[in-house]
Amino acid sequence: MEQHDQLLLVFGDLDTSGRRLFAPEILRTLLGACVWLTPRLPKALRLPTSAVFYMTGVGVVASARVVGVRPTKSLSVTPLPGLPLSMFPFTLDLADVKILEKPHDVRPLIDRLSFVSNKTYWGHGFRYSPRLISRPDFRLLTTPRTSAGARESPKP
Repeated sequence: MEQHDQLLLVFGDLDTSGRRLFAPEILRTLLGACVWLTPRLPKALRLPTSAVFYMTGVGVVASARVVGVRPTKSLSVTPLPGLPLSMFPFTLDLADVKILEKPHDVRPLIDRLSFVSNKTYWGHGFRYSPRLISRPDFRLLTTPRTSAGARESPKP
């Protein structure tokens, strides 16, 4: 049986009372502080684990290692003004954060991703976040691709 122990985190713009927080700002601010806020945790989450960040409508934008989990209420400072912390009771502590210069498009990978059950309406596979995914799916999502969708050759 395939082990699902890597984390997929999906996010987009967030409308808060009186302010719209844009996804790129959320990404830069939270990952810059080496944290990620989440509304729930997968039941089988084991630490440390690897995480991949998917920005809605953009693609894979970052990866990191999750090294800890704590209640968001334990934060001494709000990492992003206007972010309603009550919506995100869990804080993931991150290490080895890598924000990609260019997002990875997932569309060429859909037929090969095991967590996407409906290949026609593949967006459903990215709606539930956070979710655990397999190591092969994680590798597919985090491996750089050429514009034609093929894997890039490793640089010498």
